[in-house]
Amino acid sequence: MNNAQSILAAFTQTTINVASVEDFLLGIPRYREAGYEMKVSAYAGRLLHRTDSFEFELRQHLAGETKTRYHLNRSIRTFLALDKTSARAMILFSLNAVEATILGNEWYELMPRFRIIRQHIQKFIVL
Repeated sequence: MNNAQSILAAFTQTTINVASVEDFLLGIPRYREAGYEMKVSAYAGRLLHRTDSFEFELRQHLAGETKTRYHLNRSIRTFLALDKTSARAMILFSLNAVEATILGNEWYELMPRFRIIRQHIQKFIVL
């Protein structure tokens, strides 16, 4: 059993649809796609692309697909290098969106892991 399977196994004794949790955690964020539909500038599109990349790595780590934070940290560093102020704002936005999804769907089993990851990210982006 890999890490993702063990994390998803926490939901097997609940009424939660495990497939919906898996779809969210392993799915691809769509901020850039929404931005293009709204005809945002090329620069805003790059910021949204970086937000997608960050949130993808966040969800992968939350799902247990990665054992270390290497990919998540790399995603954050790349985003911060593009635009520190916007990156911090978009990372916090993304964290809030993921938390709202977890709480809105009552996936409480993910919250302890999410809180640990959130604390790490908040310390990382303040540096």
